[in-house]
Amino acid sequence: MISFTIQMYSTIKPKKGCCPDCGDGGEKYLTAGRCQYHHKKHKSLKKAAIEKEKDLGEGNESYQQFLELDKWFKLRVSEMKGHCDECGGTTSKGIYKYAICSVAHIFPKSKFKSIATHPLNWMELGAMCGCHSKSEDYEKAMKMKIWPEMLRRINVLIPAISSEERKYIPDIILQEIEPK
Repeated sequence: MISFTIQMYSTIKPKKGCCPDCGDGGEKYLTAGRCQYHHKKHKSLKKAAIEKEKDLGEGNESYQQFLELDKWFKLRVSEMKGHCDECGGTTSKGIYKYAICSVAHIFPKSKFKSIATHPLNWMELGAMCGCHSKSEDYEKAMKMKIWPEMLRRINVLIPAISSEERKYIPDIILQEIEPK
């Protein structure tokens, strides 16, 4: 249990209300509009974001890639339909931090930086239903009903992959793509 201490002779009255992050409707003492737990959590997340920005720095190439990827994710979330392309289950389109979990890269962004932000390098696959994790293994992905669409996109993406990154294309994909 979190205790709330007030200086004995303070003229400042503590505010009570509902914490928007708790969602339980219970009345609690609030600091900056949040209960103590969520206020501290929000402060630590904000501090971590500031530290990350300091580490990356505006002139840093990885910071620019981070900004580009963030912009790309926002565009993909705006294109989402709100349901998994594979099973039709609901995806969290409305809340950005959850919505990006349903944006499944066809080619992983860690290995294929040249196409990490390509507009076709993704499918809307639910994280809760498990379809997103299935798509990360190409052998499992080939058994999914969305495989024909993934393969169509793969055929468009392959020529855009840089020559240095081509060595990461799995053999199973090379066997499946149309000969050019």
